[in-house]
Order: sequence, then structure tokens, then C-alpha cells
Amino acid sequence: MKVLNITHVSDMDGRGCEILTKLVFPDNEIILSEPGLVHEVIENLDYKKYDKIFITDLALTLKTGLIIEENPEFKSKVIHLDHHVTDMTDKNYSWSKVYETDETGFEVCGTTLYYDYLLENYPDNEILKRNSVKEVIEGIRCQDTYTFEKYNNTLGPSLTNVFANSDMDIFIESIIDRLKNGNLEHFELTNEEIDLIKRTEKEKADYIEECDKRLIRMNFLGYKVGLSLSTKYRSVVGNKLSERHKDELDFILMADCVNEKFSTRTVNDIDLNIVCNQVGGGGHPKAAGFNMTKETLELVKPYLDEELVE
Repeated sequence: MKVLNITHVSDMDGRGCEILTKLVFPDNEIILSEPGLVHEVIENLDYKKYDKIFITDLALTLKTGLIIEENPEFKSKVIHLDHHVTDMTDKNYSWSKVYETDETGFEVCGTTLYYDYLLENYPDNEILKRNSVKEVIEGIRCQDTYTFEKYNNTLGPSLTNVFANSDMDIFIESIIDRLKNGNLEHFELTNEEIDLIKRTEKEKADYIEECDKRLIRMNFLGYKVGLSLSTKYRSVVGNKLSERHKDELDFILMADCVNEKFSTRTVNDIDLNIVCNQVGGGGHPKAAGFNMTKETLELVKPYLDEELVE
């Protein structure tokens, strides 16, 4: 069976799905994409080459979903598993399963949704039952849902640290090799990876302190917001600064000028998906984003100008 996995390129959740595909299906192909590029991938895909097409950890718009839904042959091959709610989610297409939590309220991510699907539909696959695989899946879930402190999970942040500070493709292939041929009970980091994690944690702590000093207070869409011009560790920076300024600021807004995007993080009782929808973006209740456009830049420009003058 020829399997295609279209998955998110930028984080361990998307690449966790790649790991599962390569563990379970010998005849596989991977397409790595960003959410904004999925429509182009689907529109130009030669779907007839594949027996099964898994789209994982990537939000689909209604426009993209219609391409699949209106083609019976294409639709019969596709399974979409994601935890990002969009305008397509309400359509309840049979081939698309989108959940932010399971029926018990347990937080999920793209990798765990895919893992559960594979366990249910390929129950004879022994590698999925290995404890080392389960450890990696749970680590990715805790990191991606930012619940690693809640569940006292250190593997998730460690995997993300190495992923972000080394050759991503080589690291993913090394994880696959270890899960296939290494310790079946526990996933083991190498000594080099452990050293890298220690150095990165120190650098990250120093960087958070620097970002805190430079935090710009502003009003944004009626909210009290801290604007950070951080260039790295954005998820960690956003969450840590939101924790520190929980009573003062509703959420943290981070400007990524390289990729022309804004991202938001909060620990408060605010739905950032709804906030970002107001400016054409979206995401999760505690983590969302939107594009850096002329219109959105106008909302922050007065505060940036004031900061530059000072």
C-alpha cells in the first residue's frame, strides 16, 4: 500500500506524524507543508498515485476541503486528522476529524490523533505498542498542548529543544531509528542531545529575561497586551511572559518579522482563536496567530514608533 502523509513542517507535532508514517508504512511519501500552503499542495496533488492520504496537524480551509469533498475518488483516499478548528470543521466531512480535546476533555494534538487512528485501524502493528513509541507520542502531546508542567513530562520540551537547535531532518530520522532498533521500553536521548538541551535551556532563560526587559505595553483590539519582538523561542517566551504578567496583561503578542507573522500566547481565560479571527487569523484558545499585513502592522505601529523614539 502506497501511503502519502501531508504534515506540518515546523514543529515536533507535525513531524511526529511523519515518524508514525515511516514506522507503520514501508511504502510511504512525506510532503511537509505550512498551513498557508496546504491549498496549493492539495490543488496540484496527483492523488491517484496513492492508496491512502493522511493530512495531519494542518488546518484546512473550507475552500481546500471542497476540493476533496467534491471529488469522490480523492475523498475515498483521504483521512484528515487535526486539532485546529477552522471554517471547514463545522461541515462535519466524514474524512475529516478535528478535535482539540477528546470526549473526556483530555488535550490532544495532531500526533496523538494520528496515533490513535493507527492503533484502531492497524491493531496488528507491534511497533505502535512499544512503550518507547508511547513515550515519544506523549512527550510530543505534552509539548504541543503546553501541558508538560501539568503532567510533569520532560521529554516533550527536550525533543523540541533538540529539534529546534539541530538539523531537523537528521534528528527525525534518528528518532525513527531508535524507535525501530533501540530500547523498546524507554526512548533514550544521546549524550550529545542532553548536552545540547542543557546549553539551550540556559540560553533560553537568559533570552526570556532580555525579552521581558524589552516588552512593549500596548492596547490591541481592546485588550491589554505585551508586544515582544522576539526572534526565537517564541512559544516559550510567550507563555513565560504571560505567566509573569498574568494580572497585568491579557496576552502576549509576538512579532515575527522574518516570516511576516504575529503569534499570541496567554495563560488567562481568553480565547485567542476568537481574538485572531478578528484580523484574519486563528489557532487555539491559548495559542493563535495571524499574518503581518499592512492592516495589522497599523495596529502596532504607534507603539513601535514610540519605542524607537525612546
